[in-house]
Amino acid sequence: MMIKEANPLNIYLRRNLKGIHYTVSEAAELVGKSADTLRRWRRSGFMVPSKKVVMGEQIVYVYTEKDIENLHQLAEITKRGKPLRTINKP
Repeated sequence: MMIKEANPLNIYLRRNLKGIHYTVSEAAELVGKSADTLRRWRRSGFMVPSKKVVMGEQIVYVYTEKDIENLHQLAEITKRGKPLRTINKP
C-alpha cells in the first residue's frame, strides 16, 4: 500500500518520525477492518497505537509495523469468533 503523499499528516510523519507509520485509515485497510473498529479497539484498550502525534489541537494516533502485526493477530482472534472481552488487555 502506498502512503498518500498529499495528506498533511503523512507529510509530517515522513519528515518527523523514523520508520514507517500508518494512519488509522491506512492501518484499517492493511488489516481488513474498518477505521471505526480500530478506534473502538483503541478506546477499549485492546490495541493502543505506539505513537501519538499532536497537530495543533488535534491528537492523531499512528500505527507502527509492530502495531500492524498486533492488529492482524487481534483481527484473526475476532475472525474466529472469540469475544474481545475474554482476551486479556496488554
